Amino acid sequence: MIYHTENQMHEDHLEWTSDRAMWRDDLRAWEEETAQAIADLQGLQAALAEHERALETHAAAIRAYEQGEVGRTHALIESKKQCNDEARKSLVNAHARDRQHHQKLLANHEAIKHRHRETLAHLRALLKAACELTPKLKL
Repeated sequence: MIYHTENQMHEDHLEWTSDRAMWRDDLRAWEEETAQAIADLQGLQAALAEHERALETHAAAIRAYEQGEVGRTHALIESKKQCNDEARKSLVNAHARDRQHHQKLLANHEAIKHRHRETLAHLRALLKAACELTPKLKL
């Protein structure tokens, strides 16, 4: 009976040694993957900073567009008051360019909106998953 118990103890110890070796291998792999994920997060941070710059650039383009339109609207009113047909023709041509510019800004805005919503949805899901990573093991 003692022999059986000693054999069982020996088998248990061999199994446990094997388990610990496997755990160490797993941990090494997980540490490497985590280090890569941290590096990837730095890339994500850079991408978000670039997105932020794109938003600022888009906002500046909208402000410039608004200012130009206001100026041309005032010029159109003045040309009507002064019955200046030549100035009005110039403003009509400018209006055609404004229409093209408006369409370009609209397309840019929609593309930025789509990218922004998609990016933030993925980021929020990632943050939610990260919050659930909090170790819940009790050793």
